[in-house]
Amino acid sequence: MNEFGAAVLSHSSLRGIMTQRDATTDPAPGYAQARFLHAMAYRTADPARRHPASIHSAVIPMQPSTSIDNPTRRTISLAIALAGLLSLLLWPAQHPQAGEIESVERLRDTVATYLSAITQTTGTDEIEVLVGQIDARLRLARCDRTPNASLAPGARTSGSTTVNLRCSKPVQWSIFVPARIERHTQVVVVARPIAREQRIQATDLRRERQEVSSLSGGYFRDPNAVIGMEARRALTPGQVITSAHVAPRKLVERGQLVTIYSGDGGLMVRMSGEALEDGAAGERIRVRNRSSRRIVEGYVEPSGHIHVPL
Repeated sequence: MNEFGAAVLSHSSLRGIMTQRDATTDPAPGYAQARFLHAMAYRTADPARRHPASIHSAVIPMQPSTSIDNPTRRTISLAIALAGLLSLLLWPAQHPQAGEIESVERLRDTVATYLSAITQTTGTDEIEVLVGQIDARLRLARCDRTPNASLAPGARTSGSTTVNLRCSKPVQWSIFVPARIERHTQVVVVARPIAREQRIQATDLRRERQEVSSLSGGYFRDPNAVIGMEARRALTPGQVITSAHVAPRKLVERGQLVTIYSGDGGLMVRMSGEALEDGAAGERIRVRNRSSRRIVEGYVEPSGHIHVPL
């Protein structure tokens, strides 16, 4: 048995076969035929693909020649048989050639490159792409070019997402790869404890680099956008301030006496009123005219007055 898994016939065995063949009558006069047997067995990594040893018979015709004697004929037949056996020994082993299977590393690199290309950055933002696990047991035919990448339906370009990789040649296949896009930037965070309904001052805030892809409520980059606002609830140091944590400071409280004014151009009417609900700058609230007891609606001005449009 040689290293390729094929059985090798010895010289004496072949000679015995040839001698036995010469002792018989040729089925077709004028032709010399050499018959030999060989066994070839090979194994594969997949048990399901193992085949039993095969027995083959080769008949090699030669041109007619009445002048060739038996010893010469046996020598020629033996040479032909050995040549055929040598070709069997050089038969390539049946296993996938290197490069036929798509590598997991190539798939991951394709996803990372695609997400990095479609993700927009602004200012000092930093983007980090994290590709999820791909089963190493996956066996996909290697694509003849880089697989096509696209976002899966409903996928986002921030936070958890999914990328669809597709190949068209030589074999069509498609897989979905999980990934995560993290965005790091400078945001406004709490510097010291803030109580509920406390008016926020500059000393209550600081800027810090944070991962913001999971902040669905929005965040602030500039502390000036938060200064002067009121906390909706108690906040702790290090906490990222979002739009859900703060509200515009109330300029008017329910029951507060306010000045109501209305007019256009040179005509302006002012009267005293009572606020029926809280209000911040720009908000629309209800107020009662203290003279007529009539209830009207107006907008809270930064001065605390209520403007009632005509």
